[in-house]
Amino acid sequence: MQVRCVAHVLALVVKDAVLLYHKSVGRIRSVIKFVTGSPSRLAKFKECAALEKIDCKKMVFLDVKTRWNATYLMLEAAIPYEKVFKRLERDDKSFRSKYIFKESESEALPNTDDDTVVIDNEDYYLSSSSESDCEVDVSRKNNIKKKNKPRHHAPYAADWSYARCLVKCLKIFFDVTVKFSASVQVTSHEFLWQLALIHEQLVRLRAIGNRDPHISRMAEIMFRKYNAYWGDYEDMNSVMYFAKLLDPREKESGLKFDLECLYEQDDFRVTTVLKAVKQDMGRLYDEYTSMYSNANAEEGIGSTAAAGVDDMVVSVQEENIEDMLESRKKRRRMNVHSTHPKSELERYLLDDCEASTREFDILAWWQANSTKYKVLSLMAKDILAIPVSSVASESAFSTGKRILTPWRSSLSARTVEALLCTQSWLQKPISLDFLCDYVPDDNSNIEDDILGKDED
Repeated sequence: MQVRCVAHVLALVVKDAVLLYHKSVGRIRSVIKFVTGSPSRLAKFKECAALEKIDCKKMVFLDVKTRWNATYLMLEAAIPYEKVFKRLERDDKSFRSKYIFKESESEALPNTDDDTVVIDNEDYYLSSSSESDCEVDVSRKNNIKKKNKPRHHAPYAADWSYARCLVKCLKIFFDVTVKFSASVQVTSHEFLWQLALIHEQLVRLRAIGNRDPHISRMAEIMFRKYNAYWGDYEDMNSVMYFAKLLDPREKESGLKFDLECLYEQDDFRVTTVLKAVKQDMGRLYDEYTSMYSNANAEEGIGSTAAAGVDDMVVSVQEENIEDMLESRKKRRRMNVHSTHPKSELERYLLDDCEASTREFDILAWWQANSTKYKVLSLMAKDILAIPVSSVASESAFSTGKRILTPWRSSLSARTVEALLCTQSWLQKPISLDFLCDYVPDDNSNIEDDILGKDED
């Protein structure tokens, strides 16, 4: 069973909630597009912001319509400027002529009592077709937009209220997406904790129906999709639960607490899932033990075979067979009354948890304890290396497409790699200590290799 990308699942969870208010989002997006459309309009907008005494350093910007996180950032930046857009309605003639006209506000606002979302225009178009289909139909869609482009009214007061609800609901999802999009940190052991945070947030938002029915409605919609993907242990990859157990700060107690949050204190369900996780991890540990013990045995069989035969001959000659069997029977009798030796997994789970600090490095801990937990450290190395999101890898491929274009397709693989790495290092400089340890392979001339110079 593969690990689903957390960022993709989160996008599916929040998509229906965002589409529920697509009309309100579309009106806010339209006035932002007008303001940012020319330097003179933006200067007028800043002048109105100064008159309204808006103390906000972040300026409004357009989003990418098909990305909910971009819509979240756009709304978060636009909400503080609500009064500025109201002033533009009064003071700016071009803004008033474009966005102020007679319209029924009740019909224009979204119907939050209905779960079905009907998109009646192209303003918030979400494509589920393939890229080739989109390329074939792009000209036809552009012509339709030009002919039947809808006219937007300026945002109503209810639109800004819906925007604040969206920002409040989507904040936890945005924070989790950013956290799981990291490419140089371990994320698998944090998955269940972040999932518990999302679940708790949705429970609280759903419970405030009397005070804010709009937020409660959005939470209810998101809960349905959340349960479809993350509601049951059987629908998820058990490796994510193993990663929680392999966190020396959490272990079984941390996993149990997360399960209590996810299953809302259902003791029977928590006990059942916890038992299943431990059994599945025990089977995986047995496979690792068998695999690596066989590998070690094959390595040592050639060097010890001859010595083992000689030792056996000597022992048989020097010791009476009856005495040898008596001693073996005595040892067997003693082992029956003694406890069986615990495995690495059992000893690890029984040991005390490590102190949780901000500087704790889980990979460094397992490396330092690899001699104590030989097989378990190998499991940790494989499981903790699993990324819970494919955002970082997809971003690298997208960057590669921008570098290796149809008009710039003759670059060598080494040159493309150098450009990608240099861009990444400039955005996030790497440690100088790491650079000091770098030694070029085969003492090759990297500069000549990249520039494509011929050897003399």
